[in-house]
Amino acid sequence: MQPLNRNLLLVNTVRCFILLAVLILVSTGYFFNSTTAGIYTTLLTLSFYTVLTVYTFNRLSRQISISEREFFAHLGIDISVLTILFVFSGGSANPFVSLYLFPIIVSASLLSSTYTRILLALGITCYSSLFVIDMLWPGTASHVTSAQHNMSAHSMGSHASPMQSSHTSDNSMFSLHLYGMWFTFAFSALLISTFVVRMKKQLAKQQQKINAQRESALRDEQIIAIATQAANVAHHIGTPLSTISVITNDLKQEPELAAYSEDLSVLSSQIEICRNELQQLRIDTDKNHQQLTSHIQVTQQLQEITDELTLLHPQTTIGLDVLKCPPELGIRADQGLKLAILSLLNNACEASPEKIDISVEQENDKLIIRIRDYGEGIPQTLEGIPQQPTQSTKPTGLGLGLFLSHATLERQGGTVRLVNMSDTTTEDSSGDTGTLTEITLPLDKS
Repeated sequence: MQPLNRNLLLVNTVRCFILLAVLILVSTGYFFNSTTAGIYTTLLTLSFYTVLTVYTFNRLSRQISISEREFFAHLGIDISVLTILFVFSGGSANPFVSLYLFPIIVSASLLSSTYTRILLALGITCYSSLFVIDMLWPGTASHVTSAQHNMSAHSMGSHASPMQSSHTSDNSMFSLHLYGMWFTFAFSALLISTFVVRMKKQLAKQQQKINAQRESALRDEQIIAIATQAANVAHHIGTPLSTISVITNDLKQEPELAAYSEDLSVLSSQIEICRNELQQLRIDTDKNHQQLTSHIQVTQQLQEITDELTLLHPQTTIGLDVLKCPPELGIRADQGLKLAILSLLNNACEASPEKIDISVEQENDKLIIRIRDYGEGIPQTLEGIPQQPTQSTKPTGLGLGLFLSHATLERQGGTVRLVNMSDTTTEDSSGDTGTLTEITLPLDKS
């Protein structure tokens, strides 16, 4: 059962107690000779309230979802029904007028602030109307209230006795008590609705933070698991690479394979790149374990990354624009940042083998790096900020690179966002396809 359904069930249960209490009042009013019209009107209202209660129980039993608007309508009906019952059972002097607070408290706890303000205004208006009805039609209220009005009228005679003066004083004190009840109700309703709404918002914010921390913890667990597997692979792949390197060097010495010397040289260089990457991975892992961060000069770091990317993708034209980036601009990060950016650039080169563009600029206290490729563009399911590992768009991909890059950038206080340029109409898109990868990092203010 949904939360609103469960709470409406509780509200409906409270209605049953209200019905029982009012039935007792009607019986008491009958013995105290209340007006017949008042008793009949109260019984008619109770009949409607009973039908509404039974209907609500039946609706909830069918597991039908309750909207906020419908829940608000139920609370508004409760206030209206209570007003009719109070009119014919004591008016403003009815001891159960504090029941007006119940719908307001429920709304403040469960519904939006707009609905709470409407119910607050409705409750105060209905309570105030009881005073107006008591003054205009004193005979409509209960016997006690009518007696107070009669006592007040009798005490206004020209020859007031001491007993009549006493009655006048008692009546004034009773009126003061009623007005005090109204003020207490209005102040309490305003206080409750204000603080409960604020507390609800604070609890919602705290819950969002808890959920964010829980998701971050889950992502960290996934990253640790992936990192452990990557470390094992790096450990086991070193020996095969050394073996391949030795065999390649031996093959280069064979005269029969002189025609393939150029290919063997390329193969040796690629093997050397793999060995260097593994070695760098071990060094970076040791530094990350020590939680070492340092000041990184943005322009120099991007130039180094671009040079390394050129070796990995010599067929790709890489445009680097650093004109909007001051030469002294820097960020504070660990060694994982370079690998994360290089992974994103590698994805761009594989998606757009002919050309990619890299631009960097400063926006307030943020560094913005934009990587633009001209491939087919990412699917709509991958647009935005990646939060979980996804199915790779490459035939041999694992779908982990983008997720790990975002996790690394998030650890540095940054984010990565993907945009399919075919879905945009900006000047940068120019009607082309492709993907824009936007990296945001905080600047080093030290």
